Amino acid sequence: MNYRTGVILGLRLLGLALLIYSSAGLAVFLMSLLAIVVAGAQGVPGASTAGTAGALFLLGNSAGALAWFALGAYFFLRGRWVHARLFRGLSAEACGGCGYPLAGLTAGKCPECGLRFVGAAPAR
Repeated sequence: MNYRTGVILGLRLLGLALLIYSSAGLAVFLMSLLAIVVAGAQGVPGASTAGTAGALFLLGNSAGALAWFALGAYFFLRGRWVHARLFRGLSAEACGGCGYPLAGLTAGKCPECGLRFVGAAPAR
């Protein structure tokens, strides 16, 4: 396993851990949101005030889980921006978007991610 593969695998595992970590908080977030919608749809004034206040409290406390879940999904599914920043300058013969080796290719697009590059990629 080379460095690039190890970093990508590490980021994917980090994303999976964040998804697992935030899934319970995301469930609380969604259930609180559903409770607020149901309480508003019932239309009984004053009857659901305490329930709505409790749901708003849970909604606010679990909103951070939504951000962690989104970050975990980004790392687990793609993470191209992070990969590009980690691998930029690692090798002049690698794509700046995905790290694909571009040795011997002429001007055009990376065959892996489609990022355009100008000039010939350096030959080994």
